[in-house]
Formats: sequence, structure tokens, C-alpha cells
Amino acid sequence: MTKTISARRASQRHDGWTPKRRGKFLDVLARTANVRAAAEAAGKGKCTAYTLRRRDPDFARAWEEALTSAMDELEAVAFERARDGVEKVVVRAGGTPVTIREYSDRLLMFMLSRRRPEAYAALAVDEEDEELTLYRAVEARVAMIEARREGAAE
Repeated sequence: MTKTISARRASQRHDGWTPKRRGKFLDVLARTANVRAAAEAAGKGKCTAYTLRRRDPDFARAWEEALTSAMDELEAVAFERARDGVEKVVVRAGGTPVTIREYSDRLLMFMLSRRRPEAYAALAVDEEDEELTLYRAVEARVAMIEARREGAAE
């Protein structure tokens, strides 16, 4: 009997990745997309997390789902920033702080080129001309959309 219990214990070697720790790791990974932070939150090392991922296909799938969730959230934030801009406090001459809203044409074009590559991906240009070309591409796309709307209204 002792031999059976010892053999069972040896075959069920415990690496410390309890279901609770796995859940904590995956939860933090889904919120942060940061393996180091997720491993720390679970009380484990980053290297042991990668080892577990290599040897456990279910954990590897859950890991990918968590990263997909985190990236979906980041994409939503990037979209909001591209669409709504970001508030920034600037100080005018005389020391008066003023809040302005800044928009990023570069972020906008990146989002558009990823979501609608058929319309925007062909805009690969030299980096010197990139901003001007991106601006012109957005202007052209907006003009095309406006023309289409005007045609539909008639």
C-alpha cells in the first residue's frame, strides 16, 4: 500500500500551479497583457508560467484567450483615442493652464489600415512623407464617403 501511495504522489508532482493560481494568472493576463505581472499576481515566476503553457494545452488555450481579451480592450481604447482625442493641459504664455484635445492622425491611420486594409494598406510610403500621405489618404477617403452620401441623398 505504501508503494502505491508513493507512486501516486510521484506521478502527481505538484508544481504549485493550483487552479486558483491559474485563474488569478489568467485574470490578470486578460486585464494587462503582461505575463510578468500576471505571474507575480499568482505568486509564481514568469518562467514557470511559460513552462506550464508549453506542457499544458488547456492552459495554453486559456492563455491565448486571455491575451485576445486584453488586446480587444486595448484596441477599443486606441479606437476611442483616435476618434475622440486625448485631453492635454498646456500652459499659455503668462502661465495660464488650458486644456486642449489632441488627435493623432498616425493612430487613426494605423487603426484604419488594420481594419480596412483594402482601402488603406496600400499607403506604405517613406517615413518622411508618412504624415502628409496619411493626411491626404484620410482626406480622400472622407471625400469619397461624403460623395457617396450626397449621391444617396439625391
